[in-house]
Order: sequence, then structure tokens, then C-alpha cells
Amino acid sequence: MLAMSEPIGAVYEFGSFRLDAARRLLMQNDRTLTLPPKTFDLLILLVESQGRVLTKKELMSALWPDTFVEDANLTFQISVLRKTLGPEASERIETLPRYGYRFSGKVLEVDPGFTSGGDAQLLTETPAPLHTPAFRKDRRLYYWIPTGLLAIAAAYLAFVHLQESPPVERAVTFQISPPESFATPDLDSIALSPNGDRLVFVGVGPDGGRQLWLRSLDSLTPAALPGTELVDSAFWSPDGGSLAFFAAGKLKRLDLPSGSPQIMCETPVGRSSGTWSRSGVILFETLGHPEIYRVPATGGEPKSATRLDVSNNENRHSAPQFLADGRDFIYFVQSERPENTGIYLGSLDSKSTKRLTNSDANGVYARSAGGASYLLFARGRSLMAQPFDLTKRELAGAPFLVSQRLLIAFASGLPRAAVSASQNGVLAYRTRIDTGSTELGWFDRAGKRLESVGESADYSNPALSPDERRLVVSRMDPKARTRDLWLVDLSNRVFSRFTFDPADETNAVWSPDGSRIAYNVLRNGVIDIYEKDAAGASEPRLLLHSSENKYIHAWSPDGKFLLFRIGPITWALPGTGGKPAGPYAMENPRISPNGRWVAYTSNQSGRSEVYVQNFPPAEGKWQISTAGGTEPSWRADGKELFYISADRLMAMQVKTDSPVFEPGIAKPLFAVRLETTARRSRYQSASNGRRFLVDLPVESSSPITIAINWTRNLGR
Repeated sequence: MLAMSEPIGAVYEFGSFRLDAARRLLMQNDRTLTLPPKTFDLLILLVESQGRVLTKKELMSALWPDTFVEDANLTFQISVLRKTLGPEASERIETLPRYGYRFSGKVLEVDPGFTSGGDAQLLTETPAPLHTPAFRKDRRLYYWIPTGLLAIAAAYLAFVHLQESPPVERAVTFQISPPESFATPDLDSIALSPNGDRLVFVGVGPDGGRQLWLRSLDSLTPAALPGTELVDSAFWSPDGGSLAFFAAGKLKRLDLPSGSPQIMCETPVGRSSGTWSRSGVILFETLGHPEIYRVPATGGEPKSATRLDVSNNENRHSAPQFLADGRDFIYFVQSERPENTGIYLGSLDSKSTKRLTNSDANGVYARSAGGASYLLFARGRSLMAQPFDLTKRELAGAPFLVSQRLLIAFASGLPRAAVSASQNGVLAYRTRIDTGSTELGWFDRAGKRLESVGESADYSNPALSPDERRLVVSRMDPKARTRDLWLVDLSNRVFSRFTFDPADETNAVWSPDGSRIAYNVLRNGVIDIYEKDAAGASEPRLLLHSSENKYIHAWSPDGKFLLFRIGPITWALPGTGGKPAGPYAMENPRISPNGRWVAYTSNQSGRSEVYVQNFPPAEGKWQISTAGGTEPSWRADGKELFYISADRLMAMQVKTDSPVFEPGIAKPLFAVRLETTARRSRYQSASNGRRFLVDLPVESSSPITIAINWTRNLGR
């Protein structure tokens, strides 16, 4: 049985490489190469095999003697080793399909002090046979073996070789979880090493303390990195030998495996991210500054690396990442114009920039095992990839889906996708898992969370009372699986049940004077419209019954009409009763405070956009959103219009008192994670437009997914 031998001081040379087994050093032309422990053990086993074929079973038993592992673990180690050895690896490490591996070519065993010109012992020049014949000693007996038999054997072996498919490294996916009792935060928590052999992640302990953990992908357990307490995020040096991380207002460097953190520069306290180039330059961003800064990896004073383009209405640059040349880099640009938000290309050598694609979060540069370049980016909650032509400095080919339900976390309105990629075909990312619950929270215009309202539950369609002292919201009964309406006193956050019918009740809206609440009731398979006094003492009154489902959207500011929808068509139910007015080709309508205009959504362009026109509807309309829009709402004075676009809350200054509606420029206020379920309203604006009540989904974050050779069988 094959087993790992004890270090005996042997030094081997093959090609431009020098392997010191005892000192566990691998060098190429006097340059030290870094290998994970298991990969180094694998290299020693192959080199010392003297050209013999080692079966998969032999190798796995030697590398993991006390642990059951799958073939994928060995495949991954072979892949890492080949990438380290470079272009000649496929010739040096031969694959015998479905059998094993063999190290081929000249291997010289030299004296540990030998450099050149000294004596060396040739271990192997050509592969040795699997079994040495017992009759090898008397070669003279077999001098007569016909040359023809050798030719036939050679022809047969050539035929067999041609029938075999070339070895293909298959895609492998598995998950990594933090240690027991530790959690991984959603923000900037993972970073793969450049050669994809190690993962560093932020772990939060039971006491709330944060620390970096390092996990080799060939290991089953991670190790905590001392000195990394209070960490916010981390990134790797280009050679994988060091980590840079942000902690307590400082950018620090940690040389692996056992160095002590060294301060490189001061940074604003809080969330940050960075990237490290081959030329020794670090780019980083922080929440305290809207632009990207640069600093030498040896330390120094940070200097500005990018400038906001005022003509592009840019308001923030973030998430820089260097490309392969170490001079060009990608970064995420947020603009007041949604069409200008996306992934941009910049350079240390030039002030010119180039927009690559639109995206809802930061981009990630990645390379496949074969060396092809890709840009990873977010479209909604999908992780997408697109080939990246570095020579032309542009994307090429069509984008394809890598994963759905990508984890995108937010801090002060800045989105960050939980994804990291190596430069050799390894990908790490996280996704979200719905819990079915939501929570109500107040946010300011910058996206800062101010306070929560009550405990988490299955809420939907919250509605603020006109005086903003109370809230009515639909809440699912977890046992009956039907919804009831609840009132919330916002001064003390006390919840009280408002409806008691066993039927499903939802979609509540307040009358303009706050005295009544209209809502939908699902009974006998039909959704009808009811109302009830807000004081709660009266019985519900049926306002409209018909065979169609009717969905309430809004009450007109003068209280004369209750707007509801049947399919994509809106109708206006008179407050005094009678036949509804309409139809109006609009969805989710909201009438302006002065009653002259109506904001609504329509799919006439092929996707949902926000429009404004006269009310009652007449000729002429204005398109408000340009990159998708839903859930319009007005500020109480009618001077601002809000709506949702791709998980961003947008705001537009408008003029509603003129004979002609005057729209302004739409600006993003902050990014917010919302339910994917279509709702009448997932947020409410305070009358002054300075605070927003948002119904947030409560989701749990999945473990870290590792995908090796991720470009195979994905989106193809």
C-alpha cells in the first residue's frame, strides 16, 4: 500500500523546477511557488514514483489515510498542481482515464547543496513498466522476439489510445459552513485565493466578535487567524501569500502562514473592500468616501484613484478589482441615472473609463481552468457571467446564468454581491433562502435603518394612516393559513387585531380622513371589497360584490373614489355607491394629492414602467421610469414621486400645479432588498418624504457554495 514517506532530505529537479522534500519547498528559476499541504504531498508522491502509474485508490489512501473522500478531492488536487506547474503540466502529469496518474519526464535527485554542475542521479527518464518481469535477468534468452510483434503491439496501443477521450476535468460543487456556533455575515464575508486552493471568510462568534477564518479546500476544518479581530472584509495578495484586511479603521497586512498583522494605512471605520495588483498597488473603497483610493502594498498615504463623473451623474464608486495585467481594473458605479449605473473599466495608467455592462451590484473578474476570462455580475438576483476579451477591453459573446437567488447585501444603500472567484476556474458564492416571514422597518433617505416595528411575521401590504400614527397591515395566521388585518399603534408599537372573519382579508387602504379602512375579502373563491370603521367597533360593510376578483389600490385624496383593479384594468368605485367609472388601462394607480394626476404602472413597453397622466385619464402621458418601475407613490405635498426600480427606491422631483405635468430627474435614494412576490405596496413614504417604512423579507443565508470548473455545464 502506498504511504507518505518521511522527509529524507531528498532534492529533485525536473525542467525548471526544484523540489526540496524535507524543507517542503518548490521553486522555479529561484522563485518560490506556494502549494497547499495536500497538493505538496501529492507532488512528492508522483515525483518519487519514478514514472510508475499510481492508481486513484493508492493516492487517496496515502493523502487521506483516515478519512473517506470522493474522487473529486483528488481531481481538485491534480488541477491545482497542474496549474502551478504551468503549460508543461499536461505532459508531466499524465492521466490514465478511470485508473490513475503518472509523473513523466526526467527527474534528477541531487544533493541538497547541489545547484548546477555537480553530480546528480537520474531517477527516471521514461515511464517504468507497471510490473518488472521476473525473467528480466536473462535478457539474452529473448533477443529473438520478432520486431513484427513489437510493431503489432505498438499499433494496438495506438488504436486504443485514439479510442480514448482526452481527460476532461469535470465540474465539482460542494458547500462550506462556518464552525459550529459561528455565523458568516452577509456583507463582504468571503474571498477565494488567486489559485483557488484556499478560502478566507469572516466568522462571527456567539459574543458578536468578528475574526477571519482560513479554510484549505482540501481540508475539512477551517483555522482562525489570530490578530484579525474586528475585521470588516479581506482580500488576497496576487501570489496568495498574504491577506489584506480592514479592521478598526485600519488596512492591515497578514503574511501567511503565521505572520503578524502589519498596518498599511488608516481608513475610515466601517465597511470597505479592496484589491491588490501584481505591481504592488492596492485599490480600496470605504463607506466614508464616494471614490476609490490607492495605496502601496508596502504602506503609505492613500491617494485618490478615481473621480466621480459629474456629467454621468455618478454618486459612488466601489468594489474595485484588478484584471490579469495588474493595471486595468473593474469597479461598480452608482449614478443618479439608472441607465448609467453598472460595471466600469478603469486603469492605473489612464483617467479614461469605459462602461462594460449594467448590473445591480459589484462585478467580479474570473478566469476558467483553461485561461478564458469572464466578468461575473448581478442581474436582479441572478448571478450572470459573460466572456471578457481583455485585448479589446470589452465583453464578448452572450451572458449566461450561473446561479439564481444570489445573496446581495446592503449597507447604507450600497449593494454587494456575495461572490468571489479565483483565476483558475474556482468560484465561491452564497444564495438566499426564503423563510416566509417579513419584518417592518423604518429607513431614512440614505438607506440607514432607523428602527423596527414589531416582531417578524408573514406581513403584506402595509398602509400608513393619514396622520401617520397608525399602520394597518395584513398578517398571516400560521395555523389557519389565512390573513387577517392588524392595526399597529406606532407610538408604542402595540399590535391589535382589526378583522376576525375566518376568510382571507388583505389589501387595506385608509380613507383620506382616516375614519374608515377598505379592504379585500376572499370568500367562496371570489375577492370582494368591504370597509370598516377604523375605530373597530362596527361590523364590516360590503361595498362591491361581483363574479370577478377585485383588488383595491388606492382611495382618491378627496374621498370620492376607491380605485380597484380587475385584471390589468382599473375602475373607480364612487364613495356614494353606484356604478364604477372606467375602465382605465392602468395598474397600481396613485392619484396626486391635488387630485389632478395619476401615477400608475403599465406593461405596454414589454416590462413594467411607471407613467403619469391626467385624472380622470385623458390624452397625453409621461413615462417616469426608464429601467423598469413599480409601486409609485406621492409625497404629501405632491412635489416628489417615488417608485421601485430593480430593488432600488427612486425619487423624482415633480411639479403638479401647472397645466402641464413637469417631471424632473429620477434619482436613486437607496438600494433595498424586497420581497419577490408581487404586492400592491411593499413600502410606505412618510408625508415629508424623509422616512420610509419597508416590508423586508426575512431570509436565511446559505452556506458558501464552492464550484470547481464552474464554466462547464453552466448555461451552455
